Amino acid sequence: MRIVIINLMFFCFFEQLVCQSKSPYIDIANELLVRKKLSSKLPDVFDDVKFAEVVSKLDNIAQIKPTSQIDHLNITNPEFHWCYSQTYLLAGKPVESLDHYRQYKIQVHSNNSIHPLFNNPINELELALEKQQADLAYAIYFIINNFKSMTSPPENIQIIDLQIKLNVYNELAITPIFISEDGIIGPQTKSAIYDFEENNPYFVTESEIENSNLKGIEIASLPHSIRPVSALKEVSNLENKTDFTGIPHNNSIELSTNIILDEA
Repeated sequence: MRIVIINLMFFCFFEQLVCQSKSPYIDIANELLVRKKLSSKLPDVFDDVKFAEVVSKLDNIAQIKPTSQIDHLNITNPEFHWCYSQTYLLAGKPVESLDHYRQYKIQVHSNNSIHPLFNNPINELELALEKQQADLAYAIYFIINNFKSMTSPPENIQIIDLQIKLNVYNELAITPIFISEDGIIGPQTKSAIYDFEENNPYFVTESEIENSNLKGIEIASLPHSIRPVSALKEVSNLENKTDFTGIPHNNSIELSTNIILDEA
């Protein structure tokens, strides 16, 4: 019996190694890393032609013919999103890059068979994602405290807005817990609010909330927990920016780390 268990463990380990070594994205990932290193001395190392070439390769591997950013974000493969994050970053498209990096971070927790290369974080996007979460935490705190100060119960649409934001905020957790977006402050939502107030790491103080003029915040409600930053509207009064240093490119686009929200 012990021999059988050992053989089974060896087989599982071998199967995982085979999956990792056969990653179809590894060659593209290595090329992206090399070009990223060269970009400080060779600004044209990743021009429009190379960008189109890499995008075509990634889409061919994923066997998709996308017509929008949503089609890309619907792919369930952290290696795919890691490569697209690097691709858009090199191309000077930080908003799209962050879209994919968020999907990568969501999916990588539940995938144990990826190549070790894809376990390496992208430092520029780690900072941007952290600031995005901080902005979202601030928005959630504002809504919760606004509810507490109301003389009448909040409307269903206001509650749904809060529930959506809580779900988006929690989707990056290692074991995320999602609540129904039903417009009712029931046990699920009360528990989520309590957990958020007790455990969020951003330490928004009561005075900061009271002095805020944050208004009319909306966020995307899209299927499969996908929140594409590039397709949404910015929160205008959250003005912190992240500078992608060391990635020179033409017509650079400064990354907005504001929470980007859906107009729908």
